[in-house]
Amino acid sequence: MQKGKWVRTEEFRKKISDIGKVSQNNPEVKRKISEKLKGRPQTEETKRKKSISAKISMNRPEVKEKLRLYMINGGAQYTHSFITNPSKPQVELFNLVKQIDICPILNFAVKEVNKCIDIALPHRKIAIEYDGSYWHQDEEKDKQRQKEIESLGWKFIRYRDRVPSLDELKGDLYD
Repeated sequence: MQKGKWVRTEEFRKKISDIGKVSQNNPEVKRKISEKLKGRPQTEETKRKKSISAKISMNRPEVKEKLRLYMINGGAQYTHSFITNPSKPQVELFNLVKQIDICPILNFAVKEVNKCIDIALPHRKIAIEYDGSYWHQDEEKDKQRQKEIESLGWKFIRYRDRVPSLDELKGDLYD
């Protein structure tokens, strides 16, 4: 045997293989590996493989059910709070509201019912919604959502497929 060289016998290969199988199921080993790899840039090949893996796992019923429960139990409003690209009419309406009221909030999360409001005036409990006909085709679903939020004492103002004038908005807010 040469100095510094490993002799890879079948027995040696089996031992190494068994160690790998044990460590794959060990959460402590997974955590250490994850920490070690944190911050490293990923290759395009790795990103592609992760994307394929995610698509495959989303087709498994247990994964879908776990995600559904997460969304029902607060994950939906948490996820929705990261939306940073509201529609142009929502932004236009938000800018009008800012001219009238000092502290409107865009995409306001109502944690009690796991819902989000397009534009909220939380200090006055006023919810302002812009409903585009493409995204709000299910009016029953919108009415149910509105009832849930109104049950917490919120007043709703809705505009469908149009942004009101400044005078109309003032009238709706203060009447």
